[in-house]
Amino acid sequence: MSRLLISLEYYMGEILDLLPVVVLAGILCVVIRWKQGKRLASARGMTVLLFTCYMAGLLALTAVPNNLWKHLWYVLRYRQPSGITFRLFAFEHQLIPDFWTHFGPEKLANLLLYVPFGCIVPLLRKREGGGAVLAMGFMLSIGVETLQLFVGRSLDANDIILNAAGTAVGYGVFLLLRALFPAVVARCRKREL
Repeated sequence: MSRLLISLEYYMGEILDLLPVVVLAGILCVVIRWKQGKRLASARGMTVLLFTCYMAGLLALTAVPNNLWKHLWYVLRYRQPSGITFRLFAFEHQLIPDFWTHFGPEKLANLLLYVPFGCIVPLLRKREGGGAVLAMGFMLSIGVETLQLFVGRSLDANDIILNAAGTAVGYGVFLLLRALFPAVVARCRKREL
């Protein structure tokens, strides 16, 4: 139980470090939509804003060197180096899936990380296409994992599989939402003029 609490505390700290990036992405999305003359308070507008914030958070969490945000916030706050070093071009990889042998908090986080993707993307698309949503989630995961080789992280086949599974779970949530609230889903999917 204490290991789970420590992991939860770690991930909450990571999320708080990303909060300024997510808020900035949200503000930029609102400004761009306002300049384009699109409604901000529509169901579609809120879905676009949510997706923009999610993608900014996902990429800020996974596609930059470890501890970059901690270093940045430390330098901005104390105006001196943090002492954190970064290693680029690690080229570390784990290509043999083994997530079922020790499914811990990190594996669960990788699964949950893509649930919003699987749920929000079909809200923004006219066509149902569960296969297309799963393919997009899978390709995004492969792209992020490949990029991680160059930013001092590692490519992990477990992460790709769990991200794809998270996309599938998210699509299942979308199907449930569509069954329970068809009018809301239709408003989210309605294109703006």
